[in-house]
Amino acid sequence: MLKPYSQLWELVEKFKNYDQQWTKDIIFNLDPELVERETKLMLNTARKMTVQFTKHMVHPHSVAQEILGEVTSFNKHVPLVRCLCNKGLKDNHWKQISELIKMNIDRETKLRLDQLIGIDAHA
Repeated sequence: MLKPYSQLWELVEKFKNYDQQWTKDIIFNLDPELVERETKLMLNTARKMTVQFTKHMVHPHSVAQEILGEVTSFNKHVPLVRCLCNKGLKDNHWKQISELIKMNIDRETKLRLDQLIGIDAHA
């Protein structure tokens, strides 16, 4: 009976930890497959939680809805992580990316995901 509540709080903690790690670490240190896999897993779990906790269970349902929104919002950045962490990018690719985001970057740049999100780099 308590398992769904435990799963919900574990999901919240897991996402908060990953979000902090993934947005504050140098983007080129991230494992794009892990980011994508874990984000999908958290999305699926959050969707299940919003169904499992009915609207009559106001507090858990609102927490499930909120975490679903946060994970969904983060999920929009997964393609950016996959693209920039591509080991096959060459100098000409970095030049094009730099021109696109109006910021000079390459694989040696100490750049965090939250900085890229701030300049709307995936638009």
